[in-house]
Amino acid sequence: MFGIKKKSKKSNKHKSPKKLPKFKGQSGFTYPFGFIENDAYLFLGRQTWSIFDIVFQYGTNRQVGIGWVTRLIPSSLIEDGKVILVQRQKGVPKDVEDSIVGKRINSSALTMDNNQDSDARENSKNSSRITDLGIAASLSKNDVIVDSDMVLIVKGKRPKDVEQVIHDLKLNYQNDDIHGVLIVRRTGEQLKSLKEILIGIHDDSYHNTDMTTVAAGRMFMPSAGFSDPRGVFVGIDRYSLINNNPAIIDFSDIRNAVIYMGGVRPYVSIGGYEGGAFMQNGGTAVSHVIADGNYLNGGRTHHIVLSHNDFHTTDSLVFDMNKEAINPFEVFGSPETVVQDANANFDKVNTMLLMAAGAENNDYIKANLKSNLIDWYTYKARGNGIYSPDPEHEPIKAQRILASDDHSEYPVPGDFLLNANNMMSEAQSPEERRDAKLMYQVLSNLVASYPSVFNKHTTLPNVFTSNDRNIYYDLSNLGEDQKLTSIVFLNTLAYVTHRALPGEVIVIDGIDEMDLPVETLYTYKKRMDRKNIGLISVFEHTNRSINPISYEDFTGRLNQQDMVVLGGITPDDEVAFGRSWQESLPRTVANQLKGAKKGILYFYRNRDHLGALVDTHLIL
Repeated sequence: MFGIKKKSKKSNKHKSPKKLPKFKGQSGFTYPFGFIENDAYLFLGRQTWSIFDIVFQYGTNRQVGIGWVTRLIPSSLIEDGKVILVQRQKGVPKDVEDSIVGKRINSSALTMDNNQDSDARENSKNSSRITDLGIAASLSKNDVIVDSDMVLIVKGKRPKDVEQVIHDLKLNYQNDDIHGVLIVRRTGEQLKSLKEILIGIHDDSYHNTDMTTVAAGRMFMPSAGFSDPRGVFVGIDRYSLINNNPAIIDFSDIRNAVIYMGGVRPYVSIGGYEGGAFMQNGGTAVSHVIADGNYLNGGRTHHIVLSHNDFHTTDSLVFDMNKEAINPFEVFGSPETVVQDANANFDKVNTMLLMAAGAENNDYIKANLKSNLIDWYTYKARGNGIYSPDPEHEPIKAQRILASDDHSEYPVPGDFLLNANNMMSEAQSPEERRDAKLMYQVLSNLVASYPSVFNKHTTLPNVFTSNDRNIYYDLSNLGEDQKLTSIVFLNTLAYVTHRALPGEVIVIDGIDEMDLPVETLYTYKKRMDRKNIGLISVFEHTNRSINPISYEDFTGRLNQQDMVVLGGITPDDEVAFGRSWQESLPRTVANQLKGAKKGILYFYRNRDHLGALVDTHLIL
């Protein structure tokens, strides 16, 4: 009814099934449809392949360094296809080697020496060949002979794409001043060459047969640096044998690191590659790039910032410690560790007061300040005391010393002044009365001079949210008073090591901006180790009393770090770092770093003993 005629069943009854055309190529390797070969190409589905020999004209690359063949990897983008370079080496049979060493080297040298050509250029080449044969004869005493060759595989969609790739390669070599490279097509042997790609080596004595010492100079050595599959770009590998080879480093497992800038400024851009500049106090940029691995793993990082820098990364909470306060008398801890927490705080407050007063060498103040401080906590703070003389047997009473959420109820150092006033009336001798009066005056001056440090309650929040993943405690606005910076740093570190949860990371940017005896930090180092808190320490300057060697009891030895980053170093640094590292810096690296060149840093990762000198471009 629709005008469509049904097909007759009879008409199909005796029809034979349609046969597929027979495949005329050779079923190949893992490909179900195999390769079809003609003189110049292999066809694989919709792809066209072609295989070439790479031959180097004799004498054109005599003065180049080891690994020079890496320059054959094109430095510019090849758009019309893909390029694969295959390098192969194989030792020659023993009888052939004996024949070459025993007879052919000497015979060839004599023949060329006796066959003078009228062409001066050819005579010059023969002279070079005779010299090379002499070197080969000398090397043969302790060396062996190998055949080595190089094969180029070009893949494209069509034959014309393959030819365009070859054209682009030759142009690339010309532009990069690479001489003497011949690309020779394996006409009629395409499939055979592909089958033997891992076993067949051309034994051409004119181009492919050398002593291993010579052949080693032609090995591919693209880079000894970083090329991690999931890393971040930090700059260009300075000693890569590929032009503009990026250094890509995975920082996700870096929890402990020492960064020693030595005054070097890295090249830094924010949000992308554009608009970069060499950054002062650039160690903080390096620490941010490293700590970002912890952020990507879901961890929290606490940044104690002593060197001025306005950059703050994603999901950050920033405290300007020139405006905020942490009450140094407040004991942050837990009921389980109350005795250790209290003793650590007594030592911290004693150190802070002695440093602020400049009384580290006053025997009376040193002898009496701590005992009076403990006595005040135990019997007088808040009227009846907030600690116990016997915390082991009176744990509940001892736990009153621990901070609560209501920081306004906790005594401050200004409250301790009344006790210092009483010490004057209790002094027995004129000398003691003089020193007691001095201590009272010192404490009075401290409270008046540094009220935000010694006469203010804690202002920081009790809870960090899940989005507060980068917490900044910025000490860089405290001014030029190094003593004040040191005191506030000690107080901040004590607080942060308590607030940081197990497994988190602390970054100290510009740790050499203050001046604290390293032994004052031992308690907090032990606390960090107990809680498995990572530490990334940034030293910005050279020739400071605080450096990776003087502070290694706190930061750890260089050979204990997950990563070490070095900028400018002095000859003394080189020796000292070598001892701490328990190995010497590579000579080429040390020479570069002693030049303190702008933007140049050395990255070293401990787990795989991998290092690279990088012309930095850090992206924040």
